[in-house]
Amino acid sequence: MTVNIENNKLSGPIPSEIGTLSSLRELWVRFNNFSAKIPSQLQTMESLKLMIFGSNSFTGTIPDFFQTLYSLEVINFEKNNLTGRIPESIWTGRDLNAVILEGNNLIGTAPANSCSDLNFYSYDNSPWFVDRPKVECLCCDTSDCTLWDADLTLIGGTVRPTCPPDNIFSIDFFEQNWIQDNIANLTFRELSGMNLHSSTSLCLSRTGCYSMYDVSIDGSRKLLKYNMGYSSSSDSLRIQNECDAVDVCGIFIDMNHPKRKVLNHLTQLMGSSSIINKALCWIINEDKLFEEGEEYFVCDGTLLQRYIIALFFVSKNMMKPEFSTLYTCDWPGIKCDQSDRYIEHINFSKFNITGSIVTEIGLLPRLKTIDLSWNELDGTISPFIFFHLPNLELFRIDHNKMVGRIPKELFELPKAKTINISFNSFEGTLPTDTNYSKSLGKSLKFIHCVTSDLHISFMFDRNFQSTFL
Repeated sequence: MTVNIENNKLSGPIPSEIGTLSSLRELWVRFNNFSAKIPSQLQTMESLKLMIFGSNSFTGTIPDFFQTLYSLEVINFEKNNLTGRIPESIWTGRDLNAVILEGNNLIGTAPANSCSDLNFYSYDNSPWFVDRPKVECLCCDTSDCTLWDADLTLIGGTVRPTCPPDNIFSIDFFEQNWIQDNIANLTFRELSGMNLHSSTSLCLSRTGCYSMYDVSIDGSRKLLKYNMGYSSSSDSLRIQNECDAVDVCGIFIDMNHPKRKVLNHLTQLMGSSSIINKALCWIINEDKLFEEGEEYFVCDGTLLQRYIIALFFVSKNMMKPEFSTLYTCDWPGIKCDQSDRYIEHINFSKFNITGSIVTEIGLLPRLKTIDLSWNELDGTISPFIFFHLPNLELFRIDHNKMVGRIPKELFELPKAKTINISFNSFEGTLPTDTNYSKSLGKSLKFIHCVTSDLHISFMFDRNFQSTFL
């Protein structure tokens, strides 16, 4: 007996009465907008084999009711709003085939034998810019930082960088879809419904090398669909068996080159402008710490932040030869956390820098301060800068030559206390279609305000025309 109501626009809670269906074997409710908590009454469904609740808006914790679900083989709660600890009862008392929990904000530990015992598993265990992932899994691979669902931004409790539009590929599949990263030797897996068609938008590297497979739900059949690899003629991914070498400033990086994995990671997250290519050349060809392999890694975010800081220095003609032997945290204008690993403060005040703001600094989610005041910066402020900065408290670009309108995202930063954009040439009005951050206080004024627990600077040019007040 099966109930399949996938891919509709259903909402509200799951009725607790569904727990009376003691003979039900499969329950598919994915791709709807069900909310509220998962009803604990499901614990009476002793015949249930597949519990597929992914891609909804369920809240609360995962009920600790699995000890009575003896027949359960597949558990799918991915892409919801679930919190709390993963129940220990998930892992014992039955022959599980798949446990899919990523895309939530859960904590817990996957047993060491889960990777060998399960045919399909995924948890938020990527270490993106975190000292320790909330879901620990010692036997898991690190595919979360080399292959990922482009629509799934929450990983390990942190926000992952947005995938560039040109790097998003839609994959259509039945049953299971496996995408093998042939450089990193890692696999992304997505589960479809029985005899149903599904699709996933994946973030892939334009210089990557991949194989696409259709796999039966029980893992007994694995069918190669096609290979996709980097094409040097088109400078992009193509369906082809070969994966061409990439020319990085005169050095050809082929599939077996030790730098190809790092190259793929950076091209996966970045565009291909000339400035970005110059920074990539510096990382690949000149960075001595990269040669030693001691400074940074793909899956903890330290490689990405090294690249972003190199991009800033290259774009501002500030790069010096000695930087290639200095740890990122020892570069001028940079201050890191207590572990001396993750950048928290950028201060380039009075550095006499010109040009526009490097928007990629917005990919450093641990940043607490950005101070670019008293320079010769021009151009506009890109809203992209503020998409992934949950910890930013201070943003200063006063005394520059910035123009255009002020993005509303600046005022929505959840922890912002000081915003100073005075003495520029901004125009227009203050945003009215936004939710101003509560950390900025109860009212906004065009003055410098100090209280016992809050420091706010809202100082604008006298030529700023505002209809906000």
